[in-house]
Amino acid sequence: MTAGLALYLSRSKSRLVIIDNYMNDEVVRWAAAPSGDPKITLIGKSFDATAMSEASAIASSGKTVTLIRHREIDDRWAVRDGDWLHSGHSFKDIGKKRSRLSPITNPAEIAEHEDMLLDLISTGEKVQLP
Repeated sequence: MTAGLALYLSRSKSRLVIIDNYMNDEVVRWAAAPSGDPKITLIGKSFDATAMSEASAIASSGKTVTLIRHREIDDRWAVRDGDWLHSGHSFKDIGKKRSRLSPITNPAEIAEHEDMLLDLISTGEKVQLP
């Protein structure tokens, strides 16, 4: 499942968002995978040192990457362009535990999630990269 998710995210054209409690370097690397230049936003409760280092390397390569720390995250989502996925486990644990990824296809639910995303971005703490 890990390779499938990484491939799915690598096809991002304009926007890639990962929302997860805990970010590690592997999850951050997935955000760097698109060959294009999507706007990358990573939102989490915490970013470990390896995640921070990886995000800094991505930014140094010229990609637009924004890290937001937010304390009110309990679920995990990935957004590729306009497509939303919900994950039953932290993305860092996909492939290590039984996991399920569910697409969100209901337009009203997508609109609700887009509002949530805007709220997380506007009320979260922007993390400065090293």
